[in-house]
Amino acid sequence: MRRLLVLALCIFIGAIGGGAIGGETRAAESADEFTVEKWNALEARSAANDVGAQGLTKGYLAGVRDALRFYSKVGETFRLCWPKDHEVDDALIRNIVNAVVKEHPDMAKPDDNFAYLVVLSLYNVYPCR
Repeated sequence: MRRLLVLALCIFIGAIGGGAIGGETRAAESADEFTVEKWNALEARSAANDVGAQGLTKGYLAGVRDALRFYSKVGETFRLCWPKDHEVDDALIRNIVNAVVKEHPDMAKPDDNFAYLVVLSLYNVYPCR
């Protein structure tokens, strides 16, 4: 479950295009662990009308929400076995999703939950056997 949440964080932070944002926001998006301290810093910046921090917090919450909804429905159906020597990072996940979508463009419908496409793509590469 923790890996799925980290996966969701990587995907949604990458999707909202962080990098043009400075300070704590950039540190939060590149860190392996999204800590309560980093969340509190982002919330403080959001409360101060920092649009980048607001986008990052909304994207993170949406990613966690989607991951939890999706996992509760298909967690046992599409079990992922992530190799121990692979880090869960947004670049690897993005490359896998893009490659699988290119190979199977009809895998998901446009109105499908994005988490569905991500899990199907990763399941295509890292299924438990």
